Amino acid sequence: MAEDLTQQLWKDITDCECFSLQLDESTDVSDTAQLCIFIRMVFNDMIAKVELLTVLPMKEHTRGEDIFQSFKNFMEKTRLPVCKLVSITTDRAMVGRSNGFIAKCREDDAFPDFLNYHCIIHQQALCAKNAQHERDNGCGNEDRLFYSRQISSKTAISCASGERRL
Repeated sequence: MAEDLTQQLWKDITDCECFSLQLDESTDVSDTAQLCIFIRMVFNDMIAKVELLTVLPMKEHTRGEDIFQSFKNFMEKTRLPVCKLVSITTDRAMVGRSNGFIAKCREDDAFPDFLNYHCIIHQQALCAKNAQHERDNGCGNEDRLFYSRQISSKTAISCASGERRL
C-alpha cells in the first residue's frame, strides 16, 4: 500500500502544472532534527492537492547550508522536477542573507525564480499562549489585551486575546 501511495504521489508531481514547497524543521523524541517537506500541487483544472513529500533526518547541524544540501541530495536522488517550483515557505530559522536555505536555493542554477514566504504560525502560537497567560493572570484590559512579539527590527506581530482564535 505504501508503494502505491508513493507511486501516486510521483505521478501527481509529474502531472501537475506547478507546485510549492513548505519546509518545517522539528526535533523528534530521540532528539534528532527532522526536516518535513510538504508539497502543494496545482493541476490543469486548478485543483490543488497537498501531500507530505518527505521527512529528511538532519544528521548533524540544522544550518541553512545543511538543510539545503540535504534537500538538494533528495531532489537529485528523486529527480524532483524543480522547474515546476513556484514558491517555498519556511519558518524564520531557514532564512539568511547569504547562508540561509532560501539564499542557497537562489544561488543554485537548478532552481527557477520562485517566491518565498515566512510561516508565522509558530510566532502566532507563542503570541496566543502569552496573551492567554496574561489574560488569565489579570494583566491589562481583557477586552483590549495585545501582546507584541518582535520578529525583526522592522516587523512586529500583534495578537489580540479574547474572542479571536489563531
